Amino acid sequence: MHADVLGEHGDSEVLVWSGAKAGNTPLFTFAEQINKPITQEVRERIDHGVRYAAYSIIEGKGATNYGIGSGLSRIVKAILTNEHAVISLSIVNEEIVGVKDTALSVPRVLGADGIEATLFPSLDEVERSQLQASAVALETAAKEVLSKHLK
Repeated sequence: MHADVLGEHGDSEVLVWSGAKAGNTPLFTFAEQINKPITQEVRERIDHGVRYAAYSIIEGKGATNYGIGSGLSRIVKAILTNEHAVISLSIVNEEIVGVKDTALSVPRVLGADGIEATLFPSLDEVERSQLQASAVALETAAKEVLSKHLK
């Protein structure tokens, strides 16, 4: 199963349900075929679990350092082996969903030369609105950090 998680890594991240797949089959079609429909309750439970996973890890282990290390290891491997892997990564984007010059995570092709391409997924209107809210939250946080350090 695969579903993209976009935007901030945290409270405002966006699960792209409209593009979620089980193998090559859209997730909702797959769920119907196996007679396990994905209800709104199931979506909310999964969304909450993904969005707040870091809090659960911190509560249980005290930190998320192994998760960060694992993610960094994956990025380094893709660069060292020129893998051309598709990984959600954050860089400053010229413009995404109407928000300019903000770093947020979307799928990118990563190889020996760094980020080679951005693969922006198709989003439904709700997901697009959520991603825009995430981008604005990141933009606001970056401006707050800059204003505190430039004083």
